[in-house]
Amino acid sequence: MGELEFRPGPHEYWKDGRRIPVFHDEAHAVGLIHGTEHIPERYRIAGSNTHAAIHFALEGDLDEASVAPADMVLVRKALAYLAPWRERGCKIVAERPVYSELGYATCADTYWIEGTTLHVLDWKSKVRLPWYPLQLVATADAVRETIHREMRDAFVPTLNLRLVYLDHDPIIVEPVYEDQEQELRAEWGRCCEHYDWMVRNGIVRPKTVAVPEPETTVTDADLAEAQRLLREAQA
Repeated sequence: MGELEFRPGPHEYWKDGRRIPVFHDEAHAVGLIHGTEHIPERYRIAGSNTHAAIHFALEGDLDEASVAPADMVLVRKALAYLAPWRERGCKIVAERPVYSELGYATCADTYWIEGTTLHVLDWKSKVRLPWYPLQLVATADAVRETIHREMRDAFVPTLNLRLVYLDHDPIIVEPVYEDQEQELRAEWGRCCEHYDWMVRNGIVRPKTVAVPEPETTVTDADLAEAQRLLREAQA
């Protein structure tokens, strides 16, 4: 199996020559989520910029002068929230493309392992939508599967899932508790099954396969005809 490839330009995930659907592709197709079309574009851009800045800050490679002041306030809040785990030596991963065997890919905002617990955070701001916990569970499952593939063992961590709203003072942290997590996981599994059924039956036609270049075979007859046409043109 090939590696997951993220193409930032079109914001697409590819694997083994196929474009992999993301959470929003599947959830929208089956009517499970609504509302993203109402998020103002300026909020989307600010959110993307903040996520990227958090990533660079965690890598120690952030040029604060390149970040808008309002976004930098959110970045500092995120770093302050993560400080206790960083001080304990946890390796925090940010903006990591991950893939699930259920057939979807996504980008994990922030996660880390501490002992036997896998912490997965989703940074949010400005807009609060009811399907955010579902998205977080789907992301966490893809993170856990990715870790399993990389570690090649049977390690099954306990999940600690949190939505963290940075545009409040103090920030708002909304955990997804175990009973809710199980219900959402079952709901997401049904969503993936329904989406696969819609694709198989032609109800949804996602751009999933890269179109190969057409193969061309030049025969001796083709060469002879090309030479004949060339002689006629030169006559």
